[in-house]
Amino acid sequence: MAHPFTPVSYAMCHADDIANCAETAAMLQQQLHVVDQFCSNTGIEINLSKTEVIVFRNSGPLRAYESWHVRGVRLNITSVYKYVGLLFTPQLSWNLAHDKLAS
Repeated sequence: MAHPFTPVSYAMCHADDIANCAETAAMLQQQLHVVDQFCSNTGIEINLSKTEVIVFRNSGPLRAYESWHVRGVRLNITSVYKYVGLLFTPQLSWNLAHDKLAS
């Protein structure tokens, strides 16, 4: 078990999708590198046009170091991310997901 103050990272997998979660920008970039290496080693292609990043926080602009790359391609930062049918927002509000499910 990680120490309460040790940054941790997670990966959620469903079918052919992977959603990585990390507590720091550097950890996410490291995860992206690991996924890229795995894909390169196994012949799997990453669809970079569908690869996005969402930053969870209450408000404020992204910091200069908050950008992520795979194979030299800068990834798009999105304000709404859909994973397994659920909609996620930077503030982790369930309002958008609730409204979508209700309709």
